Amino acid sequence: MSKQTEMENIYQSFEWLLRERLEQLDALSRKMCNEMSACGISQALYLPYIQIKVKNLAAAVVEKEDEDYLRIHNQTRRAKRSGRN
Repeated sequence: MSKQTEMENIYQSFEWLLRERLEQLDALSRKMCNEMSACGISQALYLPYIQIKVKNLAAAVVEKEDEDYLRIHNQTRRAKRSGRN
């Protein structure tokens, strides 16, 4: 099996979950927009605001997860090295 096929198979096995989560996020975003609209905030004002906030939140989540991954990965590597000695 080629690497491309393997990659596609792995992605397809997770796609349903990604779709489900994205649909949940979409519903949450729409609810937030409706609440802002109900408070008299114009779409021209809240859409860019939400886009910036979500972009920043996503970047913060990725950064934290990367840091956690590296911390755990480095601890595992250190443990393996100290076990060899």
